[in-house]
Amino acid sequence: MFGFLVDPSLMAEWFGISHILEARPGGTFRVEVSQGNVAIGVFTEVTPYRRVAFTWGWESADAALAELKPGASRVENDFHPQDVGSLLRLTHTGLPKKLENIHAERWALYLGRLEVRLRESTHARGQRMQTKTIRQTVIFKATPIEVYHMLMDSRKHRSLSGEEAKISTKVGGAFTAWGSHISGINLVLKPGERIVQAWRATGWWPDYYSIAILSCRGSARARSCASRRSACLPTAIAVIIADGLRPTGRRCERSLRPAGSANELGRESKPTRLSASSADSFAAR
Repeated sequence: MFGFLVDPSLMAEWFGISHILEARPGGTFRVEVSQGNVAIGVFTEVTPYRRVAFTWGWESADAALAELKPGASRVENDFHPQDVGSLLRLTHTGLPKKLENIHAERWALYLGRLEVRLRESTHARGQRMQTKTIRQTVIFKATPIEVYHMLMDSRKHRSLSGEEAKISTKVGGAFTAWGSHISGINLVLKPGERIVQAWRATGWWPDYYSIAILSCRGSARARSCASRRSACLPTAIAVIIADGLRPTGRRCERSLRPAGSANELGRESKPTRLSASSADSFAAR
């Protein structure tokens, strides 16, 4: 359900006709719910798979709706795992008394649409995605900040992959890479230290994201050591990506390597290890 509240293309399937969603605290929430009626606020909390909250008010020609100014109320969405499926609890506070009924009726309508959309997905029909986690550590002859920019700068990333890349450098910003094959949202960005992204590929279930984490630190043997973990990847995809990480790492190292060391390649510390894992606590790891 998380993706349907932070991804404009997914939200369009159940709620609103145009969307600007900058899914980070302080980021813009702007949805044209119906013709001429625009809900406006800011995201106040975005915790993947657990909680999404934003302020809410109206820009509208409807005098009654217009009394609720942009950002004047608050919508909280909490996700609770159940034995079968998940419970979404939506709480809308700060509404004027005369607008409570219309908002309750409309939220019931839209959440009904969301339920139908989720039931239509393969995931919602009772199948469980079989996943794996990939872990890999690579030594680069480059500083941690150089490795960071190689992955987060669109132009440099294109030289790494050989494919088109459009990468936001903001938390909550969207990215695409390898043409349009990979897309997602930046969750944590600490230049020279850490990148955490909600990450998906074309052909995956529409509401499914894996979590990709890259941590970088200085190394005594080289200028930086990058550790990459992709959590909750579909099993078949994990095997393909695990095989592909090594050459990608070497291409990155070649692009970063100082002049005069053309015969030196990055060295991987260990073969990739696959194991089942959950991404629930990724931010703390």
